[in-house]
Amino acid sequence: MSSSQSTPATATKPQRVLACILCQSRKVKCDRKFPCSNCVKSGATCVPAGSIARQRRRRFPERELLDRLRRYEGLLRHNNIEFEPLHPSSTTDRSNPVTEGNSFELSSKIQAIDIASSVESPESEHVEETSSSKIINIWHVMNQRSQSPSDDGETDVDEYDVDKELHADIRLTNVKTALAYLYEDDDDSRFNFGARSDIDPTTLHPPQVDMIRIWQIYLDNVNPLLKVTHTPTLQTRIIAAAANLTSATPALQALMFGIYCVSMLTLSDAESVTLFGNKCGDLLRKFQLGCRQALLRCGILRTDDRDCLTAYFLYLLSTKPRAEPRSLSTNLAIAIRLAQHMGLHSEDLNSKHTAIEAELRRRLWWSIVLLDMRVSEMSDFKCSILLPGWDCKPPSNIHDFDLGTETKMPPAPHEMITEATFTVVRCELANFVRHSGYWLAFNNPSLTPLARRPPVGSSPNGDELAVIEKLVEEKYLRFCNPDNPLHFMIMWMARGYLAKHRMLAHYARHARAPSKQTEEERDLALGYALTLFDCDTKLLTSPLTKVFSWFTMTVLQFPFQAYIHVVQDLNRRPTGKLAGRAWAVMSANYTVRFTNWLGSDNNPLANIISRIVLQAWAARKAAVPAETVSVPGIVESMTNRKQTGMTPDYSLLPSWIQQGTNSDDSWMPMPIPPPMPMMNFDTFDPAYNFAWPDPMSNVQDTSSADLNMDQMNWGNPDWSSLQGGDQRW
Repeated sequence: MSSSQSTPATATKPQRVLACILCQSRKVKCDRKFPCSNCVKSGATCVPAGSIARQRRRRFPERELLDRLRRYEGLLRHNNIEFEPLHPSSTTDRSNPVTEGNSFELSSKIQAIDIASSVESPESEHVEETSSSKIINIWHVMNQRSQSPSDDGETDVDEYDVDKELHADIRLTNVKTALAYLYEDDDDSRFNFGARSDIDPTTLHPPQVDMIRIWQIYLDNVNPLLKVTHTPTLQTRIIAAAANLTSATPALQALMFGIYCVSMLTLSDAESVTLFGNKCGDLLRKFQLGCRQALLRCGILRTDDRDCLTAYFLYLLSTKPRAEPRSLSTNLAIAIRLAQHMGLHSEDLNSKHTAIEAELRRRLWWSIVLLDMRVSEMSDFKCSILLPGWDCKPPSNIHDFDLGTETKMPPAPHEMITEATFTVVRCELANFVRHSGYWLAFNNPSLTPLARRPPVGSSPNGDELAVIEKLVEEKYLRFCNPDNPLHFMIMWMARGYLAKHRMLAHYARHARAPSKQTEEERDLALGYALTLFDCDTKLLTSPLTKVFSWFTMTVLQFPFQAYIHVVQDLNRRPTGKLAGRAWAVMSANYTVRFTNWLGSDNNPLANIISRIVLQAWAARKAAVPAETVSVPGIVESMTNRKQTGMTPDYSLLPSWIQQGTNSDDSWMPMPIPPPMPMMNFDTFDPAYNFAWPDPMSNVQDTSSADLNMDQMNWGNPDWSSLQGGDQRW
């Protein structure tokens, strides 16, 4: 019979009749008629075997293991990746070697398979009931039916056709590849990041010797505070790139430019001229141009390369001193969304990477979040990312040399100060704050039910921060050596951060009835403000932290909130038990922030606060006999300014701040229209543009009773009661 005739015969072949259920259980021969003779004799009900679904036969572990191995081999073959099969004789002819020229495609395919095997594997549960951090994968759910075994459960491993399964499933990686192919001609210029120019980024690198010098500046001044790069591995790559720039990938070049940019931020003009023969402002603009062009070549708006995102973060950080905060906040939102696309916010996804990659992902995510928190404060915007909703762990307290490319298991954190401790402490403090009730009440009240309440008895007087303060003091600060520059930064940064948030927690507790505070509660809040002054003054005056002063002035908060609180308290209680100390501490900080750092107190910020300070001093003089009152330095300076009728002298500002006075947003990737005049007293910083008039120049002197700061909104941050000009702070 011909083959053409055999096909329909095979298709119409009657199905084999099985023995009835009772005969199968009795293990007797069945005549396979229904009812069968055995059931008729016994008077039992004859049930055909085909009418009941056969129970799935449990596979033995070896078969399951072979099944998985066969499936992974099929994935490798499907993506044309070389491997050593379990049975070379049966699979050699199906393997396709990958040519050497496709190294980029090979690396991307390996990454895709890693994602597919970790997320879409049939044995991985799509939701873990015991852990809230597990994510339901929609692609896994959609493909479950195509991945399930046959109905009778008897599929043999030798008949398991991987290729059929690959075609049955809708793979997420395949969809991503198809979409990328559809839009590969889009250069992102439509989104105002800047069109790619004809400038070759390699021509904007400094000479080879300067590359190494800038790298050392980065290691000394920047790396201890940020820790977004891994020194042992990155140094090898940078040295190789310095020897042959054309061999460096676009992402590595962008990262190198980002390092140049943030390193220039730490130098004075004199230091820059001595080291490089040019002012730091000129070099910074050159390196920022190179970084933008390198980022464009990386496809920054669609990247999944951590080096590229790190370069973008460093670039944005280098623009902060002269950036309009709302424009910078918009661009930071791009960095946050890129990080979320890469899964940096998810501990479940981070844990699937190698130990070194997972740690660098955590460090980068937290660095972006902390910078966004600071910029959100400055842009009069509620912090929307430092909230519950993601579960990335804070970085581990380990050294860079604890992590290697061959490290498989995460190293145990050290119980001592390490090179990453500064970053670790900042992140642990912020991680506690984002789950605190007072923080959620100020930033997103709808999430207040998610606040983590401290254990009963662990926080006296409802002080949520007592728990984290004790933890930080016992776990880190007690090991700090105050003679070590980095240890000194850790100590006073942490204590200043806690003091600031103790003030916020105090405001939250007394928001409904601020006038009903007791004297003890007012003294407690005033003590927090004075501690914030002390910490800021120590960080700015110590010779140990000179190389880190850029971070104090650029990233950490100017204590304007403390100025407002102290002045308000001195108006209400001019003879309080802490009044004398308050005047001394505030004067010391004023001297550092204005006279020493800015070169003179003849600047616009002094115009803003001088009148309310002088009112507080008038209340002090009226309440205390004149012969017992010594004039504080802040009052003496402000009185002289008022008597001489000084106007702000912008030439006294550092050159890199003067550059921001008349600058535009052309350097920003995503420029936005100029903001409406507004001032945010919570986060005002003198390191930014001072192009505004004295907002109180036409205000008549009023009595101290007019200043009721308890009626102000102490939320984070919603202080826009005074009008100013350009908001470059």
